[in-house]
Amino acid sequence: MTLDLWGRIYLDHWRGDPHPHELIRDDGKTHTIPSAADYFVAPRSAGEQAALETLTGRVLDLGCGVGSYTRYLEERGLAVTAVDASEGAITVCQERGCKDARVADMDGLPSDLRPFDAIICMGNTLGIGRGPESLPERLATLWHLTTPTGRLLAVTRDALTTEDPDHLQYHARNRAAGRPAGLTRARLRYRGELGDWWELWMPTEPELQTAAQNAGWAVQCISAEGSSWLYEFTPTG
Repeated sequence: MTLDLWGRIYLDHWRGDPHPHELIRDDGKTHTIPSAADYFVAPRSAGEQAALETLTGRVLDLGCGVGSYTRYLEERGLAVTAVDASEGAITVCQERGCKDARVADMDGLPSDLRPFDAIICMGNTLGIGRGPESLPERLATLWHLTTPTGRLLAVTRDALTTEDPDHLQYHARNRAAGRPAGLTRARLRYRGELGDWWELWMPTEPELQTAAQNAGWAVQCISAEGSSWLYEFTPTG
């Protein structure tokens, strides 16, 4: 049985018992996050706010976490469906007042979902479990879930915007193995428990454009703040 460590992190923080969690890369590089506080904030940049305020109609919040973006959009009067694979995350969403929050895997969405006017995939989650060969399949599924004029907003980190020698060495190792520089394998540690390994691809803009074109989308970066880039996808036909 897969541990729902993300759900525990969210629930503990929401219920007043916060603890740090760690992201451990397969080369041993460890990033400690003091608490889940930032996950309860949305939008997280001026660029995100400007883009979110242009949305209308029905919105799918894909990989919604604790529902911060869902709540922000609902407060603006939009109808939002929030989905996340973590049961704990969806419990927090529901307790926070999200009107339609469902447990569902990003690649196993409920069959009753109707086309959306917009899909948002925030927090660097678009490339979870995907690579150059498989991301177009995910993007194609999302294409079929949008109206002909629908849009997809996605935030992804530019892994190459760094001077950290450990990151640069990791990128070099990936390239030597024929892998994209921004493909990372990591696992989560929380309160002494370790989660499963997962892969996260953080594509460069040209890599993302290639994946998007193969799935029926045109894509452009509409905001870049530090290493966090916000992309807008629009259907090509």
